[in-house]
Amino acid sequence: MKKKSENPSESDFGNVIFSYTDDDAVMDGILGDITGLKVKFRDLPVNRITRTLWEDLQPFLIDHSKAEKALGIEMPTKMEQLTSILVAKLKLARNSSDDDYLYILPGNVWLVKNEVNGYTCMRPDDY
Repeated sequence: MKKKSENPSESDFGNVIFSYTDDDAVMDGILGDITGLKVKFRDLPVNRITRTLWEDLQPFLIDHSKAEKALGIEMPTKMEQLTSILVAKLKLARNSSDDDYLYILPGNVWLVKNEVNGYTCMRPDDY
């Protein structure tokens, strides 16, 4: 994921023969669309998460549906729990670039600007 200002011109390498868009990555399951969480960072939505990070977070997201039925009380959903985790991590974000392109969050998580006017949460290895 290069910043737009660093993209080489088409004349450097010839015509593009294949491009992998955000829509492709979401359809393939490489990226998850988390726009519905309505989490914002620096006035932009945190709207994507990589499959790798999503899977890494699963042990921390608890399915409370059985407890809700047994106790008769409403418990946070997995998506509400994910929202809480992201909001807490975003409070501790460190800028790692001169132009707000990359932030580092606790737990070896990167927050990178994406092509759909937001940020993607990912592991460094996903870059």
